[in-house]
Amino acid sequence: MSSYRDFVEDFPRRCRDVLSLFSAEARLQDREVTLLLMATMAGFVMPLERLSEGDSILQPILDRPLFSGAMERLRDELTKRIGQSHLFSGARWRGGPLQSVVGTPDDWRECSVPELLGQDTTVSEAVRRLRNGLAHGNVFSRSTPDGGIAELVFVSGGTFRNGRTIPSRFLVLSPAELRQFLDRWFTFVADLHLPHHAVMEVLEQEAA
Repeated sequence: MSSYRDFVEDFPRRCRDVLSLFSAEARLQDREVTLLLMATMAGFVMPLERLSEGDSILQPILDRPLFSGAMERLRDELTKRIGQSHLFSGARWRGGPLQSVVGTPDDWRECSVPELLGQDTTVSEAVRRLRNGLAHGNVFSRSTPDGGIAELVFVSGGTFRNGRTIPSRFLVLSPAELRQFLDRWFTFVADLHLPHHAVMEVLEQEAA
């Protein structure tokens, strides 16, 4: 039985294609942000996790040995400051510590005038805040006066069942800012240039 395995290169390309193909229709149906979040959940979180070994939790090996070069490039990118990374060129991501997560972003004083992330913020810190908010479902929105979605708020941190606490932090992006990052992420993943033997091994297993 064949099994699909190319979640590093081919899958995000498919997500990018779906986003491009259906963006116009989603806009007409007032589902543009829904489509954007779906594409981000799949096309950003999946390859990020697939190429990451995990810091606090040891991830399953899966097919990581096939993509060691891509993993190294991702690690290099994550260690950069956002001011040095093309992923964040000209970006104005905002966020910071969050004292309380009770209520909604409209109730959080820190969200009223969120500060820009400093240019010395690491790429890893920025993308992990986005990833954690998405992966744990901690996504909120703030509306425009006419009821549209002006901003997306991603929250990370909290208290584990064992009592360990990670301070809460938030990240604020407009839908346009998230789309800009996602487009750049898709380009970055496509440029990882996975080794031919790895791609062929995946294709051969697909055909088996």
